Amino acid sequence: MGVGLSCVFGQPLVAVNTESQNLITNPGFEAGRSNWIFNSRPSGASFEVMEDKDAPEGERVARVEVGESCRVASLASRWTELNADEAYTLSVFLRSEKGAVPVMLSVWSWADANGGWNKKTQFREAVEVTEQWQRFSLTGTLAHARAGKYQVLLEVEQPAVIYADAIMLEPGSDMTDFCAHADIDFGLDFADPTMLFEYGKPVDVSVCVYNRMEQARPLTLEYVVEDFYGKSVIISRDEVEALPGMTEGTVSLPLEKKGYYKLQVSVIDPDGTTVAKQIASFAVIEKNESGEVEENSPFGVSISPNRLELELRRAKDIGVGHIRVHENFTWRNSEPQEGVYQWDVLEEDAAGDSSALYKPAVYDYSVYRQYGLDPLIYVAGYDKDRPVWADAYGLETQLGLYGDFYEALTSHYEGVFKDFEVVNEPWGHMDAGEYLEILKAVYAKSKKGNPDARIVGATAYHGPQINFLKELIDQGGLDYMDVLSLHPYPRPEAPEAVLIGFIQQVRQWVEAAGRTLPLWITEIGWTTDGLEPLPTRIPRPGHRNNSDTDQAKYLVRSMIVSIANGVEKVDWFHFSGDHTFRYAYHMFEADSYSSPMKTVPVYSAMSRMLGDARMVRKLLEGEGSMYAYLFRDGDKWIIPAWTACKYSTLVLKTGAGSIDAYDIMGNKMSTRQTDGETFEIEVTGTVVYLVADAEVFDQAEALIPLTVNIEPGDSENTYSLQVSLTNVWDRPLKGYLELILPQGVTSTGSARQPLTVEVSSTCEMRIPLTVESTADSLTEYVTVAVQAGPSSEAYVFEAREQLRHINPLPKPEAGIWIEAEEPTEINFEPSPAWLPNQFRSYGGDNLRFRSMRDVSDEDGNIVEYDFTVETAGDYKVMIAASAFAQGEEARGLPTLSWKIDDNSWIGSEESSEVGKPWIYSTHKSIWWRFKNHWHDMGNAYLVPGKHRLFLKLGTPAKSDYSYLTIDAITILNHQQEQAFMERLNQ
Repeated sequence: MGVGLSCVFGQPLVAVNTESQNLITNPGFEAGRSNWIFNSRPSGASFEVMEDKDAPEGERVARVEVGESCRVASLASRWTELNADEAYTLSVFLRSEKGAVPVMLSVWSWADANGGWNKKTQFREAVEVTEQWQRFSLTGTLAHARAGKYQVLLEVEQPAVIYADAIMLEPGSDMTDFCAHADIDFGLDFADPTMLFEYGKPVDVSVCVYNRMEQARPLTLEYVVEDFYGKSVIISRDEVEALPGMTEGTVSLPLEKKGYYKLQVSVIDPDGTTVAKQIASFAVIEKNESGEVEENSPFGVSISPNRLELELRRAKDIGVGHIRVHENFTWRNSEPQEGVYQWDVLEEDAAGDSSALYKPAVYDYSVYRQYGLDPLIYVAGYDKDRPVWADAYGLETQLGLYGDFYEALTSHYEGVFKDFEVVNEPWGHMDAGEYLEILKAVYAKSKKGNPDARIVGATAYHGPQINFLKELIDQGGLDYMDVLSLHPYPRPEAPEAVLIGFIQQVRQWVEAAGRTLPLWITEIGWTTDGLEPLPTRIPRPGHRNNSDTDQAKYLVRSMIVSIANGVEKVDWFHFSGDHTFRYAYHMFEADSYSSPMKTVPVYSAMSRMLGDARMVRKLLEGEGSMYAYLFRDGDKWIIPAWTACKYSTLVLKTGAGSIDAYDIMGNKMSTRQTDGETFEIEVTGTVVYLVADAEVFDQAEALIPLTVNIEPGDSENTYSLQVSLTNVWDRPLKGYLELILPQGVTSTGSARQPLTVEVSSTCEMRIPLTVESTADSLTEYVTVAVQAGPSSEAYVFEAREQLRHINPLPKPEAGIWIEAEEPTEINFEPSPAWLPNQFRSYGGDNLRFRSMRDVSDEDGNIVEYDFTVETAGDYKVMIAASAFAQGEEARGLPTLSWKIDDNSWIGSEESSEVGKPWIYSTHKSIWWRFKNHWHDMGNAYLVPGKHRLFLKLGTPAKSDYSYLTIDAITILNHQQEQAFMERLNQ
């Protein structure tokens, strides 16, 4: 890698090198801020494009001002496709307003490697910028990156003003004369930098075309505006004569509804070629004024202190009630010497990269309360952020000193922070017992520092990691926290599939422990590709993306079902992305405009509808795949409702009066009168809000015309679909029933059949289902749709149920057979595994292990099975087993040994999966979730009579990440083994 520079005096003549290739669009900022992403941590910095008669190229330059309260400001290009392991050269003209200023230049991306938050590929160098224009360059090569995309980055980390122009990224190791990416630079600018526009007012957009050619160029500007549903609401064209240099204009977009809008403006040549394009999204909302949202609103967000003034304005505008501040306060930085505290030290990561995310910065934290937001911060654990001087002490003393740090922390920030979350997701790097000791160390000391301080604990995940929480509760952990924090990430599934059961399970554990702690969800979210996908949005396992529409739907649904099930606060993760964020959880995109995602207007409408409301009761929660809850806000009664299906009809028994229906973005859809009998409205997976007064809704009751359920059948690939259709009207219900089956599932009879249900009666049907799919597992939904009505008006009712099926493993035709879930004896009690019973190949269940007591090499978690042998001889022992684990998670599985009677233990290294490596010996193969395999454990000589098989499982290395399931055991003589192996090999 090399760095070079050249000086520019006065107005240079920038040559156009036609043999070179500039990969950066809008490289000289002639089209304004378009294609450039600005970020500052936390605040006090700005980026603008200004005219400069001495610009090295063109008429404009970028101006970045970094104030005293800003830790780092960065200017980044859009992500650009590059070839790994090839040389590239970056060059840029820079000058400062005053004095010498160091600026970091780099080309970088997130490395194409599994795991890790900070693995980068980059070439970078700091250059010293003076008050004269200079051209700096550096050359290097890059390793592979996800999606093959990389980014140019300029960073300033001290108070200064710098100017940038003529940025060029080109292939090769030599810097050539500057050239532009294209003859036309094109950009947009918006009147409101928050990208949130007031409902009822036009949206003004500035348009800029910069023509580098010496002659005028006739162009067509095409404007397409799409709404939340992808429907084009505006399509128009303007004919423009682009003279040499700059051509500017303003477009006013009249939009009649609140919601999300995506604007695409294309620049088209006379021959129809698109020569430039810009895409940005914005939201039209009813903005909340200061104090309009009640401070006890359950709706919050996780926020990083980036462009803080802008972010806090946005939070207020959309009605955020509270925030979780991503500032990782650490003991190491706050107490660099024993008893000496400092609260204004910036932290660098292990590589000395001060641009790492989520590190404390110097600014006035009370700014959050100035915007009416109640902040929660999280504090790192002593195990990862212990100061060096504390290592001289033993564990008990260290914990005491860590408690002293909490006392100082809560005292110092009294009046600024009240809520302190103890370690973010501790289950990732410590066990429940270790975390309990941390809670004990900090709880009383925190109260001593500030009696009003609240300790928020656990940040427990759903799924296998929930065992950490169960162990913590069983060991008395709730006695050392004021709030129990949860991080349920149902991704990519819809929220109801996991969230409701998870919350209810946690509440049961808390109540069983005799406590009434509030539950907060301090992180929840779904990933999406977003408006302009970053390279790293190609997810790791477990991070499959949803559409941005589903993300918006799931935000509202997850928050409503959470508070309906007793959660006090819910924080969406994450509010706004900067140019480095890996997964698109955030509500504002990391593009040039910081465009809002579809989550923004739906959050705004939800806050306005329910931010001040209080839950009254549940009307529907999964019955007939429908969800409806009753809330009250003063004299206003609100029912948010939706279905888990594509669409269905909600039927309510209400009082007489008027009902207003609003869509998910707060637009009034209709006003209808109800006579006090039944009220029907079609609902989809997108929430609809029904609003009425007390006479209409206080006694509201939901009627359930259709329910479905799936039960296992008599054989391993058959199921029974139970359908119940109830007539809730005073006239016969007539119509059709249609069965919608996933591929690989069949049923007897017609998929569409007529039906009639008499008044006040129920039609019940049992429909046999047969799984014919050859896939290893089938977890799709079976949907029943009914099109019927008591009159000429037809309603649609849909309900669905998930079919959980694993293709049955071959079963030996003869031999000794043992159902694993029916042991003769077991010397420990495993925690319940997060695995539905239907995921099995044989019998009614699996023997499922996740958490087991710690054991020594001599001891063990022992499971025993009695069996009888009729004929002496050599026998093969085989186990049908599976694991809820994949990739590196498999390293956490317990070791497995076996023996028969008083013989010696045989370790798993002597066993093998039929046709594949045995996971316990290699720890390399991937056992996909819910997929059973037969494992050849080895041979034993047995005499006639009774015997006992012993299975010994060691302590799981990571019991919160993975667990083992055993479905069946077979013991075969030589002839039976040969026949079975032939079947397996087929």
